[in-house]
Amino acid sequence: LHPHFSPPAQHHQSVQLFPPAQKHLHPHFSPPAQHHRPQPNPAQHQTYQPSPDLATFCSHGPYGRTHWMTLYGIFVDCFGAIYVTDHAYHRIQLWANSSVGVTIIGSQNGTSGTGPNDLDGPIDVKLDQQSNIYVLDTNNNRIQKYPPGGGTGSTIGTLPSNSGANALFVDGCGNFYISQTSGVYQFTQVSGSGTLIPLTFTGSPSGIAFDAQMNLYINVNNVTAGTTYKYAYI
Repeated sequence: LHPHFSPPAQHHQSVQLFPPAQKHLHPHFSPPAQHHRPQPNPAQHQTYQPSPDLATFCSHGPYGRTHWMTLYGIFVDCFGAIYVTDHAYHRIQLWANSSVGVTIIGSQNGTSGTGPNDLDGPIDVKLDQQSNIYVLDTNNNRIQKYPPGGGTGSTIGTLPSNSGANALFVDGCGNFYISQTSGVYQFTQVSGSGTLIPLTFTGSPSGIAFDAQMNLYINVNNVTAGTTYKYAYI
């Protein structure tokens, strides 16, 4: 669906981001514009149909390679490989083709853990440009980074207990962003604790994304409605 853009909020706030290669440059985000969801225009939309290959993904279990219990984050790389977080069985599964899923990080038998290669309730997964794997390991209150294909993980960011972390984004400079109940936090390669981005909205963030121009989009839920905000990169 194509949202409309309402005028920006009257009170302007900005945020400074610090890409590791250009620490002295201070780009900003402008205040948000709200995106209201209109009636769809069929002439402006592509048509998508279910793939018969994907329909066979969840056919075995209870701890089989292709049985997922509670799915959250998903990432598809440039080669079509699919990475999926299985929140309930504490693992990341890789589908390098359309028929066989392989657990590359976390539990092989549905148990959680706190070790470098363990997960406890992962909720999102992303890859950077070098195919390193980032996992939002929610119940362990951390962000784990793994080499391409899995392997030994390292903790590159920590979260407060009960943070409500629910979404992860990794930019082209190796910075990553976490959506939490209290707001959106930026982590750099040299800071493992995260910095709150001072954005103005009412409610709890539930998803984040950036476009090619590094404009920031946030889904926010409150007691009356859900709203998508756009913060322009200037």
